[in-house]
Amino acid sequence: MNYCTSPHVIFRDYPNFGYLTDNRNFGYDTAIKSSRKIGERVISKVGSVFYSTLTNRPQTIREIAEKLSHIFTDIPFQTLENDAKDFLSELSSDGFVVCSDDPENDHVDDWFSYTNLRNFPIEKNSINDNTDQFDSNWFTNNRLTRLHLSISSACNEHCIHCYFPCHTKGEIMTK
Repeated sequence: MNYCTSPHVIFRDYPNFGYLTDNRNFGYDTAIKSSRKIGERVISKVGSVFYSTLTNRPQTIREIAEKLSHIFTDIPFQTLENDAKDFLSELSSDGFVVCSDDPENDHVDDWFSYTNLRNFPIEKNSINDNTDQFDSNWFTNNRLTRLHLSISSACNEHCIHCYFPCHTKGEIMTK
């Protein structure tokens, strides 16, 4: 089996634990249905280290265990390999990690992609039978419904939907 990160999952590595979530918890991808909704998961610090060895390129359990053996030097290689397989298989079955038999196979078919957008048209009558009220609330009185203010673009993630160019990550907003 080969394992890699899932492009629609956001990972945060905190000092004592790790956090995995799909994009909906950060307000992305709400008007279009172009990514899976799998929820969120808190993982232990050790789980966070295991997850951190993944990349967007599929790797075998042996490759992952090799990386882990440089971190957990006092744990037998076979134990690391077995633990990684169990941990990543569970995350894969819940949708947080991509697992495939064939590393060359395009096995990610329902993730966020600008070429995979499926528009979610709003039909007035399906939302509210009172068309006049709907029109007055949404189409004539447009209003701000969400604001994303980034006071710092410092980020070590490489989300496919990110609008920050890589060369600007790390800048901080001026007063």
